Amino acid sequence: MSQNRQNTLISFIKKWIPIGAVLPVGIVFTYQCFGYFTTQLFVHQNRLDFTTKLDELVPFIPSFVYIYLFSYVFWIVTEIISGTVSKEHFYSVLTVSILGNLICTIFFIVMPTTITRPEVTGNSFTEQILRFVYAKDDPVNLFPSIHCFVSWLCYKAVWKQDRFSKGYRIFTLIFVLLICISTQVLKQHYILDVFAGIALAELLWYLVRRFKIYRPVMYLFEKINRLVRIQW
Repeated sequence: MSQNRQNTLISFIKKWIPIGAVLPVGIVFTYQCFGYFTTQLFVHQNRLDFTTKLDELVPFIPSFVYIYLFSYVFWIVTEIISGTVSKEHFYSVLTVSILGNLICTIFFIVMPTTITRPEVTGNSFTEQILRFVYAKDDPVNLFPSIHCFVSWLCYKAVWKQDRFSKGYRIFTLIFVLLICISTQVLKQHYILDVFAGIALAELLWYLVRRFKIYRPVMYLFEKINRLVRIQW
């Protein structure tokens, strides 16, 4: 790599990737996955099906699987770059994510849900990917939708922040809406799950910011960063 390219890369990293944000996001993402999949191991009681006539009218569109899967990368990137706004802003995003995933996990335990998926019969590359997703992700843990909750949180993280260009903020909103649509046309969630996920993100965002609930989370993760000698 030439010196100029190396300097450009270093400048980009310093501008958009606060090193102190990487480990906290990794820990929270691991926590999110752990809660989601662990509940599937011991929650086996009768599951509720909230499918409505409106849900049945939603078309099945396998090609949205790419948006559905890319959402994971989108979440991680957005949460990390939210740290370029300020520490307080970053830890607000992280705190909402932690509390929201905890609330979702409680719902998955006390009000387990399921949905009937369509059979994927084709053999195209897209359909094979969707079949793989269906095989690895059981049709459970639906209400509220974590996909919609975390995606809407990412929208809240960038929308009113001048740190990000107007074009990027608009892209974020459009992509978040596409993720929400993907949960419907892939038959991963009910319509009710979408609104519940968005409402949860809005409520927690208000509470965390209003009452500065992010402070204990910031203290904890800053201490972890110092232990491993990572500076913001």
